[in-house]
Amino acid sequence: LAQAAQGKRKGKFPAMAHSMASSSYVMPASITWLTRSPTLPLVAASVPCRLQTRSIAGMRRPAPSNARELFCTVFPLLTLAAMWPTRAKDVRVRASLVGRVARRQLVAACIALFPTVARAGPDVGKNLLYSGMETFTIADSKAKVQESVTLFDKAASSGYPANRLWQRGLSMYYADRFIEGAKQFREDVALNPNDTEESVWAMLCEARTLGFDEARRQMLTIDGERRPYMRAVYDLFRGGDREAESLSVLEKMTAGGGADQFYAALYLGLYAEAKSDTEVARRRIKESVATDYAKNSGDYMAGLARVHMAVRGWNTV
Repeated sequence: LAQAAQGKRKGKFPAMAHSMASSSYVMPASITWLTRSPTLPLVAASVPCRLQTRSIAGMRRPAPSNARELFCTVFPLLTLAAMWPTRAKDVRVRASLVGRVARRQLVAACIALFPTVARAGPDVGKNLLYSGMETFTIADSKAKVQESVTLFDKAASSGYPANRLWQRGLSMYYADRFIEGAKQFREDVALNPNDTEESVWAMLCEARTLGFDEARRQMLTIDGERRPYMRAVYDLFRGGDREAESLSVLEKMTAGGGADQFYAALYLGLYAEAKSDTEVARRRIKESVATDYAKNSGDYMAGLARVHMAVRGWNTV
């Protein structure tokens, strides 16, 4: 769970326990992806044996006494089975899927459904990270966003790696602390050079202080992005010969569904805001919040889109 929280969104993670427990959130549909692993039947078949047979020490392992214990026993095995590549060439594809969107959604589901288990242990830094994420996703003002920044800062001072706190960078953007936000994202990209969204968010922060054109010139170079919508987003923000084509691709995606529809609308809105086009920005962000993906996925970025609407005062417009 802790490793998943350190993974990127980043599919830049999902709404946390407080907001999810009191809303209409459901288990992310993407978790069904786990069932498509070719090794899953073997793992599933081994679970009863693990629960009922004797251990190496000769002691009988008791069956889980409740659903939470069963989840904690079985879920890691299913996750590993889904992640395990059957061919060498599958390694990078599986790593990309799990490392970006899937891990982010899984962590949200775990915290929402099993908050006590997720927060157990002595690691104060991780607990503060989770608290900061919860606080951000229910923020309705810059003051509330600043509270999440404070929690993220405390997480870093308590030992959580500061250059993995991409959540802090997002909060900095909505707290209007753009220089610090850009610094956070640039440090994150130094750790993970292939993180497209970190590069885009660094550019968004710098557009507020340097201007759009200068921020674009200084935009971090990223290679290896496999998600079609994020490749188009990167080319759009980067500019150049592919800008018009990328804009057209993203506009078409907004008429589709799933993650592509949500992220296309979200980043079209952020792009418009960076260029000071408030009307288009409001329309696109509102579209992203209205998607089924935003309502049901539990993705942290879906929470961010709602925070964007609240902080900008667009919920009443």
